[in-house]
Amino acid sequence: MKENGNVLIEDLGSYNGVRVNGEKITGRTRIKEGDLVEIGDYDLGIQGKIDAPTMTLRPDPRVPRRFLPAR
Repeated sequence: MKENGNVLIEDLGSYNGVRVNGEKITGRTRIKEGDLVEIGDYDLGIQGKIDAPTMTLRPDPRVPRRFLPAR
């Protein structure tokens, strides 16, 4: 979410938790360009300026892509 010019991420009680730069978060946490966000088995690199209209979330190229099976 974006709030007061900052981009925040929050774990809403997920099983595996959310980590920012390797640290498990416990509440709303500010993220910025260059941060690594880990959500379960997914790693997201944050690119883009906060004041830009959008930020780009891109998969970390060092981590193999994993896909969930079709239901």
